Amino acid sequence: MIRRIKKNEYQTASEVTKSCKDYSRGYRGETAEWIKEWNESENSYIFVAEMNNEIIGICCISLYGFESEKGINLWLREVEVKPSYHSKKIGLSLIAFAINWGNRNDAVRSF
Repeated sequence: MIRRIKKNEYQTASEVTKSCKDYSRGYRGETAEWIKEWNESENSYIFVAEMNNEIIGICCISLYGFESEKGINLWLREVEVKPSYHSKKIGLSLIAFAINWGNRNDAVRSF
């Protein structure tokens, strides 16, 4: 199941990101404070993938370009999935969910 993060889950989401330390060059994960700031910023959102009541992945996105002639952009900033759940298409599901969510919220492009 994929859903919007709850305020009491920021620390858990941070732990998911930190479980992916060094999977990308120089990546160390995000703090709970960063997760909170991102999620509570205007036009920024975090979605979580959940399995058996456990958060196993997160996706951080933002919308911008509301005044652009080209239309609204969906910025897919980062996706992390706990290593023990890699190769199970959790990341793919998060990305597809984010893009579909962006489309429903008038995004015409994404990156």
